[in-house]
Amino acid sequence: MDDPVFDARVVHLDGQVLVVVMGELDIASVDRLWAAIEETIRSDRPLILDMGRVTFFGAQGVRLLRRTPDRVVRAGACSRGGDRG
Repeated sequence: MDDPVFDARVVHLDGQVLVVVMGELDIASVDRLWAAIEETIRSDRPLILDMGRVTFFGAQGVRLLRRTPDRVVRAGACSRGGDRG
């Protein structure tokens, strides 16, 4: 059953993949976010994580974000920080 206080949606944009994260990112939801990230890095498009709707950010979320850039770079995608312009 899905956690009602967490969602990670993958949106394919022109030349990029956006993962929109909503709700509580904790030990119960981190695997769902990692699955969404892995889905996107299999493509040849740059990855953008939109964390603007995260309401709680636990230690497991920090660990996930610390390992994401290396994995994204190895897959040939790019990791972008908070710039929106």
